[in-house]
Amino acid sequence: MTIRRAALSLIALALVASAVFGLVSISRMPLQPEYRIHVMVTSISYSASKYRPAIAHIRFRSEGGLEGSISTPPANLNCKVGDTVPAIQQGMIVELAPGACEKIPLP
Repeated sequence: MTIRRAALSLIALALVASAVFGLVSISRMPLQPEYRIHVMVTSISYSASKYRPAIAHIRFRSEGGLEGSISTPPANLNCKVGDTVPAIQQGMIVELAPGACEKIPLP
């Protein structure tokens, strides 16, 4: 019985070591490069409740068909449906560029 336990322990240790090695290898992989694209605003909807302030939900789509969304206070909203705004794509993730669809606050 002790040989069987030792063999099972050795197999379990090998599985754990290979899992740790795999996770470390994946975490060191470089991210895909990000590049600037333009997306079209496809919808803007608003929501509010008595527990939180109103929020504008903006959905957008790239020419390649990737979709994304953001939420912002309606007072900061500076775009409408059909506008083409700058965005940043990294792999399959599309995010609006900083300042896109936002009003610039006055000092």
